[in-house]
Amino acid sequence: AGLVGLYAGLVGLYAGEVGEYAGDVGEYAGEVGLYAGDVGLYAGDVGEYAGDVGEYAGLVGLYAGEVGEYAGLVGLYAGDVGEYAGLVGEYAGLVGLYAGDAELLP
Repeated sequence: AGLVGLYAGLVGLYAGEVGEYAGDVGEYAGEVGLYAGDVGLYAGDVGEYAGDVGEYAGLVGLYAGEVGEYAGLVGLYAGDVGEYAGLVGEYAGLVGLYAGDAELLP
């Protein structure tokens, strides 16, 4: 009975060691899980920030397109004004030519 009790005590001691090791493994697994959760939260924050940046870039692009459209219209009108100025200059040149011809007349 003494030997049986001794073996039972040794088996219990070994079982306690195994249980303690299993507890350590579980604790480590919990820490890994917490770290993975932190990484996931950080990745979510990065994704949200990237979405905000993309939205802002889209708005900037839209505004730049509007500015470009207005600049194109201004350029179109400036071209029309230049064309009319050229016609006025051409007519002024003709008037000057005719005036020069008139001075040559006796």
